Formats: sequence, C-alpha cells, structure tokens
Amino acid sequence: MSCLQIFVVRLRKKGQITIPAKIREALNLKENQKLLVLFDGSKIVIEVPKGIPKKYLEPDEDEVEFAILDRELVSYYYGRKYG
Repeated sequence: MSCLQIFVVRLRKKGQITIPAKIREALNLKENQKLLVLFDGSKIVIEVPKGIPKKYLEPDEDEVEFAILDRELVSYYYGRKYG
C-alpha cells in the first residue's frame, strides 16, 4: 500500500498544469498521452484511462473530449465513484 503524496502545482495560462516528474515516472506517462479528468463539483481527479471505450482514446482535434458526459461513460463514472 502506498502513502498519499501531495504536490502543489500552478495553474498556467490556458488552464495548463504540469504533472510533477515523480508522478510521470511512477505512472510511465508519455508526452501527448491522454488522461481522464474527473470532476464532481468540488474536486478534480486525473487518472490514466482504463476501461474507457477505445474510440475516446484515439487522436482527436478536440482536447476537451469528456466535457459532455457520454452514455457509455456513465457506468464507468459511477463505478469509479461508488464501486
């Protein structure tokens, strides 16, 4: 079991943040890799996508692909939140 680590990051122009190198290395994150951002009204969670339909992970011109909750993602969201 790992312990919770807290990192302070700065929100940059255009809403960008930098994920600390220690986290990128631990999760083997690569440049341009897509990440899942969950928002429940009071917190933001960034995850490496697992169990997401492949069509959402393929290259797309739009960077904000999950802004509108798709029906296929509802079960994933509730499974993560309450499962």
